Amino acid sequence: MGDLLTGGDAKRRDEQLLDDAFEVLDEAAEIIAPRAWVALFSGGHDSLTATTVAFEWARARDVPLTAAHIRTGTGIPATTEYVKEVCAAQGWPLKIYDPPVPYEEIVLEYGFMGPGQHGIAYNRLKERCLRQIVREAKVEYKDRIAFVTGVRSDESLRRLRHVDRIQKGDGAQWWAAAVWNWTKIECAKFTFGSRKLPRNPVVDLLHMSAECLCGAFARPGEMQEIEAWFPEHAAWLHDLESKAQAKGLRACRWGQRPPRIHADQMKMVFGEEWDAAIPGVMCQGCALSPEE
Repeated sequence: MGDLLTGGDAKRRDEQLLDDAFEVLDEAAEIIAPRAWVALFSGGHDSLTATTVAFEWARARDVPLTAAHIRTGTGIPATTEYVKEVCAAQGWPLKIYDPPVPYEEIVLEYGFMGPGQHGIAYNRLKERCLRQIVREAKVEYKDRIAFVTGVRSDESLRRLRHVDRIQKGDGAQWWAAAVWNWTKIECAKFTFGSRKLPRNPVVDLLHMSAECLCGAFARPGEMQEIEAWFPEHAAWLHDLESKAQAKGLRACRWGQRPPRIHADQMKMVFGEEWDAAIPGVMCQGCALSPEE
C-alpha cells in the first residue's frame, strides 16, 4: 500500500498513532496492574500491528512482554509459520499454545461445531489456552494478566457495543486493545510502510488470518476459497467430514448449521459452554468481518 505522505508527515503520523496506543496501554497498566503482559498474535494483520505496538511500548516502559499464538488445530499451518518467522526476525519471545483436546478428536466425538455453536468452539479451542497462559503467569491468586489484542473500534457497531478498549475478561484475564482508535489504513501504513514488516500471504488470499477454521462462523463460499488456495487443508477437512459421516454423526459437514436434534444434544453435553450470545474477544473478527 502506497504512502502519499512525505517522510516528515509520515513520521508525525506514526508518532500520533503511537501516542494514542501508548495511552491505551499506560491506562491499562494503571487500571489492571497486571502480573504479566501477553500480546496475542493470531497472524492477522491487525494483531500484527497491535503486537508491534505492544513491543515498542514494552521496550519504552521496560515492561516484560511475551507474544502468544493459539494454534487451534483447525487453521492454515502457514499462518503459524508466519507468526514464528516474524517473531524470530523481530526478536519477540513467542509461546505457542494448543488446546488440550484436539479439534479432530472433538469432531469425531460430537460432530462439527457449526454456526450457532461458537460458544463451544471458543471455549474448547481458545479459552482453555488462555487459561493455560494465566496459570503459567500467575504467582498469587489475586494476580491479573493483561492480554493485548488487535481489536479496533471502527470494525463494526456491534463490536463497539460489546468490546471496550480496556475490559475485564474471565477470571484473571484483562484485555487491552492497543490500536482501538486506529483505522485499517493506518494499521497498514504503520506496519507495512513505516515498520516494513512482511504481510501474511494467507490473509492476502483468504482475507483473514485463518488461524482458526472451526467452521462456527463460516461464510458462504468460504470452503470454496479454501479449496482454491489451500487444497491440502480443504482435503483434510473433507476427510474429517467423511470420518464423521462414517461414524453416523449428524453434524458431519464443516461450516453448516447442525440439525436441531444435534444442537439440543450438544447443549446438554456442554452446558454453559453452549452460551454464545456474544462471541469471545478472540473470535470477534470471525463473527463480524474478514480482514482486508
